Amino acid sequence: MIVTPQGYAPVTRASQVNGSNIYAFRANCSYRRHFESWFHADGAAPGTIHEMESYHGMLACVIAGAGIALIPRSMLESMPGHHQVEAWPLAEQWRWLTTWLVWRRGAKTRPLEAFIQLLDVPDSARQGYQ
Repeated sequence: MIVTPQGYAPVTRASQVNGSNIYAFRANCSYRRHFESWFHADGAAPGTIHEMESYHGMLACVIAGAGIALIPRSMLESMPGHHQVEAWPLAEQWRWLTTWLVWRRGAKTRPLEAFIQLLDVPDSARQGYQ
């Protein structure tokens, strides 16, 4: 979700927030690269990119009106203060990211197997989650 300070008009394109400061993780984060690609694809550019260590920090900066962020819906909705911002879904072609679960050969533990089973949900049950 594109997260903006309260009172922002709906955001459907990067050009609508061209030059806005963004709050994101380090440059090697796939969400950050996705956010930057979203800007680039629309011929827009973010303002200053502020590197943060947590989604909570990003949300606090957005609440303060200092810029915008890209935060997964499930994460945003779980955080205190999420009602103090506006949140806009990305266009369909930008909405989904693939996350890979990687582990070292021979290191598949019971907790890891249990986690994998939790993730093994049919695609039809995942619709609407981002």
